[in-house]
Amino acid sequence: MIFNTFKRLFKTDLDIVGMYASTICAVHCLALPFLLVALPLAGITFVADLLWEIAFLGVAAIVGITGISRSFKIHRKKLPAILLMIGLLLLILSKIEISHGHEAIEAHTFIAFFGGIIVALAHFVNLRFKNTALAFKQQSAPDFTMIS
Repeated sequence: MIFNTFKRLFKTDLDIVGMYASTICAVHCLALPFLLVALPLAGITFVADLLWEIAFLGVAAIVGITGISRSFKIHRKKLPAILLMIGLLLLILSKIEISHGHEAIEAHTFIAFFGGIIVALAHFVNLRFKNTALAFKQQSAPDFTMIS
């Protein structure tokens, strides 16, 4: 059962997973200032926990690197990898406190939001390059079904 789950996950298009996860990350980062105020009132504090964010960043890096490196073998374009590196770098930088107080929350929100959007863009561009390359390969492949 677990083996089948990993096998299915390996065949899953990680760019689609990465686009959704990065978009959720960007929304999370944009909403974080509001969540910092509202969620503790409901007893929920893990959303703003540094360990939670580092774990999410690790998963984003693993999904991004795996998905883009798989597709690179097909399309051979470097742009998705460059976008992924820029986005992950911005997400890492957002964890470093630039200043204290209100400015730190604003800087974190701005940097993390754009980092998440750039990671999602990297997955989108990668998916487009891969689909275009596969369509071109399929179109230019000789059709042996007509030969008898």
